[in-house]
Amino acid sequence: MTAQGKNRIVWIDSMKLFACLLVVVGHLYMSMEAGGWIAGDAFYYCFPIQTVYTFHVPLFFVCSGYLYQCKKVEYSVRSHINNIKNKALNLGVPYLLFTLITLMLKIIFSDAVNNQATPVIRTIFWEPVAPYWYLYALFFIFCVIPRQKNKNNLVLIFLISVIAKILYVFIPWPFTFPDIIGKVVGNAIWFSFGMILTDCELRKKILNKAVMAICFIIGVLLSLIYYRVNCDSMSVQFIIAAMFVYAFVCLFAVVISEKGENIVPKLSKYFMPVFLIHTIVAAGFRTILLKIGINSFSVHFSAGLLVSILVPVLLYEIARRKWWLLFWIEPSKAIKMKREKYV
Repeated sequence: MTAQGKNRIVWIDSMKLFACLLVVVGHLYMSMEAGGWIAGDAFYYCFPIQTVYTFHVPLFFVCSGYLYQCKKVEYSVRSHINNIKNKALNLGVPYLLFTLITLMLKIIFSDAVNNQATPVIRTIFWEPVAPYWYLYALFFIFCVIPRQKNKNNLVLIFLISVIAKILYVFIPWPFTFPDIIGKVVGNAIWFSFGMILTDCELRKKILNKAVMAICFIIGVLLSLIYYRVNCDSMSVQFIIAAMFVYAFVCLFAVVISEKGENIVPKLSKYFMPVFLIHTIVAAGFRTILLKIGINSFSVHFSAGLLVSILVPVLLYEIARRKWWLLFWIEPSKAIKMKREKYV
C-alpha cells in the first residue's frame, strides 16, 4: 500500500512507531527503578517491564525482515554483498557514533548514571549496549540471511530459524555462546517471520484474528504467572514473546492495516532519531533535574517522556537540513542529499 505517492507500508510504519514508543517508555521506566523511585521486585515493575521487553524489539526485527524481502532486487551473490556494504554504512555509522557518545557520557557523569561505562572495544565489537545492540544484531542477520526467490525458500529459512531458536533456548548447553551468536540466533526467527509475511498467500494462511486473540490472552496469562517476580528463563521469555509478537503483528497487519495512512508515514521518519537519541536525552535530562534538586517521580517520568521524544524530533529536523549532520543518522540519505546539492 502506498501513501502520499511514496512506497510506504503503513502497517509496518505503525508497528515500528508503536514498538519505538514502548522502547522509550521501557527505558524511562527502568531508569526510574535504577534511580530508586520504583521497587525493582514490585509486581507493578516486574510485570510490565518483562512483558514489554519480550516483544518490543522482536517487532523491530519483523519489520526489518518484511522490508528487506519486499525490496525488488536481483537475487545473486553480488546483490547480497552490495546489501551488506549498504547496511554496514547505514547501520554502522549511527551504531558507532551513538555507542561512543553513550560511553563518553557514562564516563563524564559516572556519579549520576545508572550503569557505568564498559571498555570501548569490548562494547563496540562484542557486548553492545542498549538500545544499539539492535543495530549490531540486525547487521549480522543481514549478513547471514539473503533475500529469497520464492515461497518455498521463505518457508525453509523460517523453519531453520525456528529450529535454531528452539535448540538455543531449550537445550541446557554446557557452555556460553558468544553474545553475537545469541543475538543472531535469538532474533533471526522474528526477522524471517517478517520475510515470510511478504508472500500474500502465506500471510493469509498465517495471520488469523481468532488466533490473534487467543495468543494475546495466553501471553497476558503467562506474563501474570511468571512475571510477578524477575524471571530469567529464556524458554518462558520465548514462549511469551511468540504469543505477543504474533498477536501484535496480526493486529497491525490485519485489523489496523492501512488506518492512519495520512499521518503515520509523516511520523515514521522520526523512528530512527528517537530510537538513537532518546536514552542520551533522557539520561542528560534526569541528571539536570537531580542537580537542581528536583526529585519528584511524576516530574521525572512525565517530563522525561516528553523530552525523550520531542528533543530527538527537533534534532532530526535540524539535522535533515544539513547533509553532514544527517549523515550520522541516515548516511545514505545524507550522501544522496550532498550529491543532489552539488550536481
